[in-house]
Amino acid sequence: MHDPMLMLDGDRRIITASRAFCTMFHISEAETVGRQLRELGDGQWDLPELTALLDNVIPGSRTIEDYHVTLNFPGIGKRTVLLNARKIYREGNNPIALLLAMEDITERDGLQAERDRSLEQTNPLLEELNH
Repeated sequence: MHDPMLMLDGDRRIITASRAFCTMFHISEAETVGRQLRELGDGQWDLPELTALLDNVIPGSRTIEDYHVTLNFPGIGKRTVLLNARKIYREGNNPIALLLAMEDITERDGLQAERDRSLEQTNPLLEELNH
């Protein structure tokens, strides 16, 4: 898989991390597996709203679609990420887990912000010309 992903149990403990996740966030799989999502890094993932959303995925059969977060990570800086989560079924004693997929939209978000700033600067000129 090319997209960063985590598989979490019902307590938001990381079961596995994709290679893309480890590469994107400069973290090893050994530093992720067995830990709570909120414990990763310097606590960037400890977001009460995200926790509440994730808590409803497994028992409520809900999904998370394009949840937008901007986080600051040591060594890689600010990242804007879209999160998607779904309940999945696994074999064994703990058959239900959660798949958390991520899309890094940092560059896309930055380009949009730059366009918005450019339009804001252009509009007064257009207004003056039209006046």
